[in-house]
Amino acid sequence: MFIIQKAFKNANIPSTVRFTDEIYAQLKQLSDSTGVSFNTIVLQCCQYALENLESAEK
Repeated sequence: MFIIQKAFKNANIPSTVRFTDEIYAQLKQLSDSTGVSFNTIVLQCCQYALENLESAEK
């Protein structure tokens, strides 16, 4: 289960990511409604996807 956390440590590598309008709107809305930064939510989504990648491939 994906649970949003308020903090994400050691996020210090800058990178550019391009989102579709729909994905950006959903992430922005989630950020606004939870008070968690957009960057932190994106990092947590990526971490969750990577941790669950193996089970999704089966």
